[in-house]
Amino acid sequence: MHPNPAARLFTFLNAAASESSAKSIRQIFAKLFEIEGQDTVEFLVHYCKFLQLTVDAETAVRETPGIQNHEKYLEPVRAARAAFRTLQLDSQYQEVVSQFGQVQLARLELVAERLGELGGEEAIPADTLERLLAEVRKLREVVDSDEGLDRQLRLILSRLLQKMEGAIVDYRIVGPEGIRAAYNESIGAVMSNQDLFKKESQSSSVKRWWKTTQEIGTAVGVALKLKELAAPYVHRLLEAMNN
Repeated sequence: MHPNPAARLFTFLNAAASESSAKSIRQIFAKLFEIEGQDTVEFLVHYCKFLQLTVDAETAVRETPGIQNHEKYLEPVRAARAAFRTLQLDSQYQEVVSQFGQVQLARLELVAERLGELGGEEAIPADTLERLLAEVRKLREVVDSDEGLDRQLRLILSRLLQKMEGAIVDYRIVGPEGIRAAYNESIGAVMSNQDLFKKESQSSSVKRWWKTTQEIGTAVGVALKLKELAAPYVHRLLEAMNN
């Protein structure tokens, strides 16, 4: 199935449906989010991303050329959003099944397949995501412990790496747009702090950070079928900084 918001929504809900319906929504979703679930604030942050995915799927249906009968394809997406947005998180999952069961799930799969036929994204390979995630996590440790790096820049890079880590982890739900947003924020930080980056351009931490950021940008560009994410003048600036 070609990656698209409806495909991500189907994959997530299909995995949820394979769990025991006697479990609570919180228990099942926490497992799929790969979090503990006891921290309600953390859980709700992830839950809102899931609800946003239903909005993204609806937008994809509306904006994808070639889909004529929008209402037919929107029906299972809207049903998914309606089933989850008003429920108590500690309710049993079987309460969802009464509103969004196997029939609706099968219809959602058809929507995902149709969107995939008409375009969509290229998948970022799982091994690429794992490698980039490991590098981002390791690099954050390196940056945080680099006492020779300007303190302000160390804080900036640490925050950017933290956001990039979260975006890669959330790829299953948010897709490449989340990573793209984190990448764009990284480029924006360089543009806003040019003097600071120029001063530390020979730092091994900064060079490693930029190399990793470039690799992430390339992966996202391929997924979104974009020639390049950053404007040419940004690349020229960064090349000048590293010379």
